[in-house]
Amino acid sequence: MFGKILKNEDGAALVLSLIIILVLIVLIGALANSINNNIGFTKRHEDTTKAFYAAEAGIEYAVNIMINDRSSLEHLVEDEFNVIADSSNYIFESIEGKIFGSNGFTFKSTGKNNDIEKSITASYNITVLPYGLTGDIIDIGNNHYIDGDVGYKTSFDYGNNYKIDGEELQIDPDTSEFEEFVSENYFYPILRNGTEYRTGEYGRYDGNESLEGESFDGDYYKEDPDDEDEESYYRKYIEDYDTNYNGNTPANKFPSLNSLGLSYMDIRDETTKIYGDLSLDGDINGSGTLIVYGNLGFGNNFKINQDGEDFFKILVKGNIYQDQANLNEIKGFVYAEGDIIIRNRFFIEGALYSGGNITLGQSNNTDEANIIYNPEAFEILFDGYTGPSYITIRNWQEQ
Repeated sequence: MFGKILKNEDGAALVLSLIIILVLIVLIGALANSINNNIGFTKRHEDTTKAFYAAEAGIEYAVNIMINDRSSLEHLVEDEFNVIADSSNYIFESIEGKIFGSNGFTFKSTGKNNDIEKSITASYNITVLPYGLTGDIIDIGNNHYIDGDVGYKTSFDYGNNYKIDGEELQIDPDTSEFEEFVSENYFYPILRNGTEYRTGEYGRYDGNESLEGESFDGDYYKEDPDDEDEESYYRKYIEDYDTNYNGNTPANKFPSLNSLGLSYMDIRDETTKIYGDLSLDGDINGSGTLIVYGNLGFGNNFKINQDGEDFFKILVKGNIYQDQANLNEIKGFVYAEGDIIIRNRFFIEGALYSGGNITLGQSNNTDEANIIYNPEAFEILFDGYTGPSYITIRNWQEQ
């Protein structure tokens, strides 16, 4: 009888069915849980993405203000973030900013979607000139170091032991907006002793004749004696340079500040205009601007702002020469409408700009940086400039 019971298979199918159903229930439960988790993950990912794009939109909004309406950011300070705009009409939750240096902005934007928040903090520099060295044809000799970018219009050549922490970029030859701004705001028109002179024509006009632009209100100096009848007071320095000096002009041939009755203390924090050639051979510590309507020669072993935080600005209508100097150190902005020719050791923190060609050669200085780009050197000169601006991202953090 017991054997008959073991051989009886009635109900086996039911047990097997129950086992299969139980397995299916477990699998379906696991699948449902997985689907639910995926739906939740997808929703969180969607919220996170939307929050990130909202925060990014806030950064783009602030950058647009920085480029097109910088005056509306004048309330920003260095030490803390301040609100830039009411975010109620925008997709981002908030946008704040603060400043660093003379041309740096840090923006912090927050985006939110449902309960997910994302924030982005980004720092930018905006400048009218992104290059430490700018010229048409640039020829660099041996042992030169550049911390910054080089912008050249036609060609760029360099010698041995040359190093650059930046890029060598061929730029649009048409940089007229930048150079025209300098010319219109700093070289034209000229005023001396109540009489106006038009740069470029070198002619004399009496004070009753109407000229465009505002006259410079200050003292002017020149090397030539007063001559109301002749135009000898202002030679055509650029056009006649080769005739006058045979293309070889050591700085000691140019008049010094002392010969004009000026001292370096007189010009250190002022805007000073010089009619004629000039030689610099003394130390300057200040934030002034020197404008030369001729050629400029650098003398021997002079320093500008090596002991201070200020930047000195030098704007030259003609050419700049350093033929015999040993080592000159400048913290500032040096601009020449003509060529810049420096034959010996030279160090500058700021920027060097030539509307013509630049020649840097015969340097034996292997350890010291020759050119360190710092846009703070020239930004103050370009208040009101509406030409192209260049933006550099200094930092980007997402949270």
